[in-house]
Amino acid sequence: MVQYKLQFLMFLFTIVEQLSNAVPQKVLLTVYYESKCPDSKSFILKQLEPTMQHLQDQIKLIFVPFGKSRSINYGDEGFECQHGPAECLGNIVQDCSLHLLNERSDKEKLAYVACEMDTEAGSQGRYDCVENAKLSSAEVEHCVYSGKGTVLQLASEYYTNLVTPKFVPTVTLNGCRLRDPSGFHPRIGQGNKKSQHQTADRFGIGWHVKPSIQVIITNMT
Repeated sequence: MVQYKLQFLMFLFTIVEQLSNAVPQKVLLTVYYESKCPDSKSFILKQLEPTMQHLQDQIKLIFVPFGKSRSINYGDEGFECQHGPAECLGNIVQDCSLHLLNERSDKEKLAYVACEMDTEAGSQGRYDCVENAKLSSAEVEHCVYSGKGTVLQLASEYYTNLVTPKFVPTVTLNGCRLRDPSGFHPRIGQGNKKSQHQTADRFGIGWHVKPSIQVIITNMT
């Protein structure tokens, strides 16, 4: 696993350097994941978190907690999630919390998500990580059960479907897919600019970049 950490770090250094040379802005890294997915947990805790300690000045981080879930009757009848109802709750708790953390630093957002992935508190109906992030548990709970959380999850479903992930987690850099980020077999091509712009717009990032490198990586597990 140490080898994978170093590989992922070196790989991101290389790609970020290439993208930064073309675009004088932070690189937009979006993680599409699920709250109870073992691969999502492993990636966020063992690869993304240590990597961001070195690249936080070059990367703008976005989390989309949905993965292979699907809405039922446009959310009126809830959601169906890959790892069961607890994951649906965990996804919506994280979406609500990340919405409230929108103006906070990426470091704070990552610390919150890492806490949730490590403890699975949100999927168990607990707000330990919410409170650790200095958010109001009452405000998050209101979001979860008032319908606002459903709207956030429908938005996450929409943005996830733009990427059409075959593997969870899926990672994109400036809207270009990093599938299974540890096998390191890059392929150069055109990125999904629609996904890139619309996902950035949701989070209030006026993201405007040139056509960029598409990186597709295999064999994460």
